[in-house]
Amino acid sequence: MKPLSEFEKDLRADGKGLSGDAFLVNRANCDLLQAWLREADAWLRKAELHTGELQYIRRELLGTTRTEGEK
Repeated sequence: MKPLSEFEKDLRADGKGLSGDAFLVNRANCDLLQAWLREADAWLRKAELHTGELQYIRRELLGTTRTEGEK
């Protein structure tokens, strides 16, 4: 899995963890979801699916037919 945000990595380095603070837990969960979605998108690009199928899957999984950097 890709690394999480710098904010979350700093918390882990400080040894504070994520227990107790709902904001921090939500932030970490969002980071995990975004990392998973980036990995899923990268996998889809490698899968060499038909363009129409790829756009359908991206739309269903990511809510968009574009990836980062595409216009």
